Amino acid sequence: QSLLEQVLAAAPHDEAARVLLARCVLGTDPAAALRHVEGIRPQSDLHDGADAVRLVAGQLLREAADLPEGKGRESCANALAALRARDYGAALTHLVDTVRRDRRYDDDLARRLCIALFRLLGDRHPLTAQGRRDLSAALH
Repeated sequence: QSLLEQVLAAAPHDEAARVLLARCVLGTDPAAALRHVEGIRPQSDLHDGADAVRLVAGQLLREAADLPEGKGRESCANALAALRARDYGAALTHLVDTVRRDRRYDDDLARRLCIALFRLLGDRHPLTAQGRRDLSAALH
């Protein structure tokens, strides 16, 4: 993390370093993560990663009481609690459960968060492979 901060001190517009640093601090300081990806535009090669950080950070800053009523509320709240604890396996399990209970809950939040987590974890992470299978089964 300190190396990335040094890179950004010398080159504050280095988007790759900004996204990497945002990913590093996402679990401990979601507000800082949001600041790091601020201004990364859709035409950037790093936009998808920045968008994933924005979605997850925004949800980490959200209060469970702010979740709308619905069949998916409890499992979505559990997913957010697991995200805050950085237990990504449990978060994905709860998100997939939310999709099963109420596919459209909170503007399709559970599916969008799953995809964001897959991006953040990377294609080769075992949780991504299992999570994609589980999400696909829940959607179909």
